[in-house]
Amino acid sequence: MSVVAFTPSQKFKFKLRRWIQRLHLVTTLILGLFIAFEIATGTVLLFWDQLEAAFYPQLLQATPSATVNYQGIYTHLRAAYPAWETIEMGNLGEQTAIKVSLADYDEMEPERTLYFDPGTGQINGELANPQNILYFVWRLHKNLWLETHIGAPLLALLAGIPLIVMLLTGLYLWFPRFNTWSAVFRLRRQNAFLWNYSLHRLMGIAIALPLLIIVTPMLCGYNLGDAISPVYRRLGLQVVPEPEMVSTPQGNAPLPLDRLIQAAQNQYPDGRVTRLYIDDSTNPTGVVSVTVELPDHPARGAQYADVIGLQLFFEQYTGQILATYDPRDWPLLTRLLTGDWMFGLHYGTWGGVITRTLEACVGILALCLAWTGIRQWSIKRQLRLQQKR
Repeated sequence: MSVVAFTPSQKFKFKLRRWIQRLHLVTTLILGLFIAFEIATGTVLLFWDQLEAAFYPQLLQATPSATVNYQGIYTHLRAAYPAWETIEMGNLGEQTAIKVSLADYDEMEPERTLYFDPGTGQINGELANPQNILYFVWRLHKNLWLETHIGAPLLALLAGIPLIVMLLTGLYLWFPRFNTWSAVFRLRRQNAFLWNYSLHRLMGIAIALPLLIIVTPMLCGYNLGDAISPVYRRLGLQVVPEPEMVSTPQGNAPLPLDRLIQAAQNQYPDGRVTRLYIDDSTNPTGVVSVTVELPDHPARGAQYADVIGLQLFFEQYTGQILATYDPRDWPLLTRLLTGDWMFGLHYGTWGGVITRTLEACVGILALCLAWTGIRQWSIKRQLRLQQKR
């Protein structure tokens, strides 16, 4: 019987493959629960608008009206909630209730959401954000309900980086057999192990690249943005910080918000004003930010997130535009790693419901991928135990 001799190169490749195989398995077994949790919650959040309409229909009802008195809504807010400093109006220009988020100036996340009927200007109701099940899931998905500077990097270590490691190692384990790619589409039913193995391989190849595209920009731009910002600066990807802007009272009353919204609409007639943000409503020198959603905006329609869109900063007494924050002026890589393309890819908003549905399918297949991988490990473990007996 002849003995096959392996060359040093073949031995190295064999050891490397075994090491990568173990890394792939250990990553799945130890951190698979966190990865599955992030994928499952992210898949649910893709349909935020539809689920919100199903859970809280009474809050989103709107009376048809040709005009909306935004200043009247703001006046009502300042009278009813004088303690809240940061005010954000969303869902502007839509056939649904206007969502107003209230927060303290030094808080990163809003604490309460009010829903106004745009036709009557009356409040439909309000929710403390922890009571809003979708907001609760979103905060878990975003930062585990921790402070952002703690929760975001922690999620990167527990789920984001392990997911990328798992996908890349899985692709490596498959790639050396690329010359037999046709076998990928052959499902083998001889036994439970081969059935799960062939399913695992097929689903992995199908979703690995889309999942990397969905996860990597957000991981680099949000979760690890502070940690790798020196790399961004070296590559020229750092976004220029917003300039210091102030309003000068000079004894005048602030302009009605309706005039500022109309000015933004006139500035970009092809766009649609979607939100208005007042960072510190108690500060007479503060400015008003108005977001305009353009037809080609990759993150258009993502009303539930801190989407980077085209923003106009207004002097609240004169209506002068102090600055324009336009992602279209940024370099391509900046938009992909820290800007609107990052949000559009991660939230599946680029392409509307069809894109979100396809992205949800990727999420579901990813959960099935994890299950078939665990099943393979479980079957092999049972066989080893039986052999030892």
